[in-house]
Amino acid sequence: AASPTEVVQPAARPLGVDGARAFILASPVLLPLVGTPLDAPSWRAKEVGDGNINFVYIIEGPLGAVCLKQALPFVRCVGDSWPLSQDRMRIEATVLARHGHLCPEHVPRTFQYLPKQSLLAMEFLAPPAAILRVRLVEGKTFPKLGKQVATYLAATLFHTSHLALPGAVFKEQVRQFTNPEMCALTEQVIFLEPFQGRAAGNNHWTTPYLDAEVDRLAKDTAAAAAALEAKRVFCGQPEALLHGDLHTGSLMVSDDRMWALDPEFAFVGPIGFDVAKILGNLIMALLAVPGLASQQGKEEEGSEEAKEIGQKENNQIDREKQATWLAECVVEIWEEFEAKFKALWTDSISNKTQGKDEDDKKDDKKEPALYPEALVCKQVEDGEEEKEILLETVQNAYLKRVFKDTVQFMGTVLIRRVIGIAHVQDMKTIQRDDVRSQCEAAAIRIGRKWLVQAKEEAEKGIRSIVKDAQDEAGKAKEAIRIILAK
Repeated sequence: AASPTEVVQPAARPLGVDGARAFILASPVLLPLVGTPLDAPSWRAKEVGDGNINFVYIIEGPLGAVCLKQALPFVRCVGDSWPLSQDRMRIEATVLARHGHLCPEHVPRTFQYLPKQSLLAMEFLAPPAAILRVRLVEGKTFPKLGKQVATYLAATLFHTSHLALPGAVFKEQVRQFTNPEMCALTEQVIFLEPFQGRAAGNNHWTTPYLDAEVDRLAKDTAAAAAALEAKRVFCGQPEALLHGDLHTGSLMVSDDRMWALDPEFAFVGPIGFDVAKILGNLIMALLAVPGLASQQGKEEEGSEEAKEIGQKENNQIDREKQATWLAECVVEIWEEFEAKFKALWTDSISNKTQGKDEDDKKDDKKEPALYPEALVCKQVEDGEEEKEILLETVQNAYLKRVFKDTVQFMGTVLIRRVIGIAHVQDMKTIQRDDVRSQCEAAAIRIGRKWLVQAKEEAEKGIRSIVKDAQDEAGKAKEAIRIILAK
């Protein structure tokens, strides 16, 4: 089999459901997970990819199920006019394995990666597991989600960071996960196009209601400068192996568990970017609540039976409760992440300094890339090293900067989800354009504030950040009330 680094010519066409079934049938690794050749005609196969990039197939048989993910050499939602490297599948397979080792409870298992077919076979997360964004649109809450996301972020980001890895190992990681095309895609759709308004062909928005907002932002030099600063940090600040696209559409959830999927955008970059992607998308869900709540109890299009079912389900949704939980979840993710990240850092220093022999102390190759232990452990008079105030000072300063980066990246996340190429189902589910645009305008306003005033806003802390979002959601709710009263 080809190694992950071998140059191959992968498939250029979708596998299709019949091809996915045939592929499993021919694989000695995957066949025992699904069934036998005799029961193959009864297998169920379907294509479930609803994302913008790849094709995803589920094959179910009497012994179990397998998920097959295929990367083609273009962006799925655009077509072959937008080429994209299939090396992203190698990166995804490797990151899932690495992150799965660091945080197995929150990463699906991988079974096989085949570079020639650009295919990754992985664990199928069966119902009731579902995409988080889908469940949020339905009005669901997940009380355990905040701590679970924080655990995943802290484990994967600390242990792959320049705070934990020796210099040579960290630099090799940077090389291994260089992901130029996927990073260029991120740079284009998050940091550039949303601030170009009508000049960027991929942009779209709720017109005419947001036309003035979009035109104003396109002329906003302060916002453009801040977006370019965020782009500079994204491109030039390697700190840890990121997931790279950690939003509510790349998390699956059940009542008790969370799994992070789809790290094809992974690269070694700024820690705040991963944190911002999930927090920003949860804020988008919060800002969508007034619009979604406004249509509860309204009759849906379709049959009388569908209307009755839809109305019954809508009337059971407590959107106010969901909004409160979303706000609490954002706060919990940051506060738990910060505490867990610090604890891992402190434990790493303690474990390395306790019982170290003289040869280890002289071996710089074993020192963390960024902060050698000697610089973050105070030397006391008797010659013994112990953790003192200096370590806490370094940690606080480091995480303060990470939070500033997080706030600025959150601003770009909110703006691109309203103006850029890829919007979110939370907003798209709001049926009336005039109502939806009030929620989207709130996202633009708060996004610009966080982007341009990131340093000042970060100084106020996560609770102030969330309060700003709640206030904007309140303004949207009042505007929607006025619209619907006419």
